[in-house]
Amino acid sequence: MRTSLNRSLPVTTVALVLSISQPLLLWAADPQEDDQFSRELQTAKTAKDVQDLVDKTSQRLGRAIAKLEHLLVENIRTNGAGGRFVIPEITPDQKLAKGSLTLRENPKGGVMGVVENSGDSVPINLGEIGIRGLQATSGSRWIPNVFSKRDDGTIKPTNDVPGGDGSVHRYSGMVPVPGQDDHILLVGEGERSERLTFALVEDVGYVYLRGKGKIGILKDGKLSKLFQCEDGSCREVDLAEKKKDKEGE
Repeated sequence: MRTSLNRSLPVTTVALVLSISQPLLLWAADPQEDDQFSRELQTAKTAKDVQDLVDKTSQRLGRAIAKLEHLLVENIRTNGAGGRFVIPEITPDQKLAKGSLTLRENPKGGVMGVVENSGDSVPINLGEIGIRGLQATSGSRWIPNVFSKRDDGTIKPTNDVPGGDGSVHRYSGMVPVPGQDDHILLVGEGERSERLTFALVEDVGYVYLRGKGKIGILKDGKLSKLFQCEDGSCREVDLAEKKKDKEGE
């Protein structure tokens, strides 16, 4: 696998419980909105009143994250990936729809595709009865594989995830991804506002956008490189130094 790192990345171990912190400023706080929120919270009398306020706040966050992701992708189209972590062999499939989705670790195998933010959707493909292209815009769905290797050596998204140019994938927990000659572990550590996030960008590859987490590169089943990501960049972890520190504990 040829990971193009643009020179500052990190990754950690198979049982990695990588961690990181990525503060995110989604927008400048609006004093009027803050005042309105305080008033609504203060006047809430029932659990339902508070739940309605929580739902409203969650919707605002979802819209802001979707906008942020869009702007980051457009910036990469215009200016290139710069110093971002890139997996160049994973590319969009122009036959698939563009979209966004959160991919959550599933201990039973595969991953769960979760609709989490504004504009998210889970493809529904019932190929065995000739139905394809449907989109679920709420809930979650089990996904057996996010990517597959093609006969021409490329790695493409499966039709179980949004896979067109500009599609965005967020990661929660540990999700394995195939490489050319190795495997990659994407370990999302951030909460909803700071998911480890990648985008499929034509002529660039699978690009780290933002969020908190780790990227592990496995060779022959062993961790060979580890990158730790936050604040829009990834840095490589010195595994020898990390091992030395652990032995000294």
